Amino acid sequence: MVGLQEVDRHWSRRSGFADQPSWLAGELGKHVVYGVNVEAEPSRPGEPRRQYGTAIVARDPIVEWDNTPLPRSGRGEQRRLLRARIVVDGVPLTVYNTHLQFGGRGERLAQAKEILRLLAGTEEPFVLMGDVNATPRRAAARVLTGMLSDAWAQAGRGRGHTFPSGRPRRRIDYVFTSASVVVRRAAVVTSEPAASDHLPVVAEIVVGGEESESAGRSEL
Repeated sequence: MVGLQEVDRHWSRRSGFADQPSWLAGELGKHVVYGVNVEAEPSRPGEPRRQYGTAIVARDPIVEWDNTPLPRSGRGEQRRLLRARIVVDGVPLTVYNTHLQFGGRGERLAQAKEILRLLAGTEEPFVLMGDVNATPRRAAARVLTGMLSDAWAQAGRGRGHTFPSGRPRRRIDYVFTSASVVVRRAAVVTSEPAASDHLPVVAEIVVGGEESESAGRSEL
């Protein structure tokens, strides 16, 4: 599965006003759910409303999904937690994707704490992917790593820097898992030219035990 942030739907000229989630679903032949974080009036009368948010792309059918608001201040951009429940080779897995606030450490910390509250009710194995906008020593990241398994800490090598993509100096993109998920490998992927201002994080995971090994790739 793949978790994407800053996904546009008819948003602006930067993406040609394209419906990126629908385009991805068609080009990849995969299942896609889109969580709207910000919505605005169309650029011209009669055109679709402009949307900006996150997406989860999955090989396997998505059984159910939702997009829950996270805390925000009066001036902060609305952020949400996108959830998709899938079944991988007969094993249920809940996948989360998020993009925490860029400015305002207090707001970002409140969002991280709310995510933990929401995940506390997840009985099945789960994966949380996202742009946390915080390095491992910052409060928001420490809160998440204090309660969740950090895929990079388990199976990554090196510093895992993802931002900025041209000359990465900070690790702000993460794959977290529940305790029942085994991480086989974690890596940061580079490409020329860079596909984004962030480098993607890839994790190979196993759910459901060794005999029913189900590996999923999660990219940010």
